[in-house]
Amino acid sequence: MDTYYELASRDLRANARWKTMRRLAWGAVVAVVLTLCVLILFSGEKDDQNVVPVVRITGEIGPALDIDSLHRQIERAMASSKSGIILAIDSPGGDPNHAVRIKHRIASVVREFPEKKVVAVCERLCASAGYMIALEGSVIAAGPYSLVGSIGAVLMNGNFSDLLNKVGVTYKAYASGPYKAMLNPYIPSTAANEEKAMQIVKTLGARFSSEVRERRKLSPAADIDGGEVWTTDVALEMKLIDEVAVIEDVAEKHFAGARPVVVKRGRSLPSALQSVNEWLAGRVNLLF
Repeated sequence: MDTYYELASRDLRANARWKTMRRLAWGAVVAVVLTLCVLILFSGEKDDQNVVPVVRITGEIGPALDIDSLHRQIERAMASSKSGIILAIDSPGGDPNHAVRIKHRIASVVREFPEKKVVAVCERLCASAGYMIALEGSVIAAGPYSLVGSIGAVLMNGNFSDLLNKVGVTYKAYASGPYKAMLNPYIPSTAANEEKAMQIVKTLGARFSSEVRERRKLSPAADIDGGEVWTTDVALEMKLIDEVAVIEDVAEKHFAGARPVVVKRGRSLPSALQSVNEWLAGRVNLLF
């Protein structure tokens, strides 16, 4: 007859064996799960190799669009891609000098990776300074419902002289020349000032049009100076774009069917109060 201690010892050994079996079973389950995770991870990496980075430029072209950040984004995207990037532009235009700086940054990255290409895709609106940036693409595409163009320049500033006069406020500016204070928002404009402003706008607008004609190999007689936007069928006929296509079409045609992946980038926007403050301060805006 087994003693109490023998029964207790046998029970402890049975419990130990059960715990060992249970640990082995859990270990096997964990090993299977880890193996599946590794397989999924590596298969995902293989699929992700066939991607084309999409760098987006959206909104007004100006200080809110950080050029250094955009440059880094384009450079990293080009370095990581097999054959190049898609530059997706959705912009009404903005500061022409800011656009020129962005163009220079794009061109510098293209020189760094001469074997790769940049294809520009105009999304909803690719106008003025936005279209100027698109000129850096080796190919320019636009969606079937996109609007393209607005080639020209506009000079804007508010004038509050009548309002000040109504409330009995007189503002004087003592200028060293007849045009030195021509855009001052607190003194009345003159016919000579208006004429001078138009000369400036026409000169800068013609400079933009000349660049478009040169980059797109257009005839000098091409009627692109009116400032209007065109639907893509008209833009294609005018040779302002090369094809009617959206991002997926471009990825399929120019990047061997690669999957387009949007590159994330933080973007700060100026507050509405700041914009109003600049306007009230009489800031002069030269926009493309």
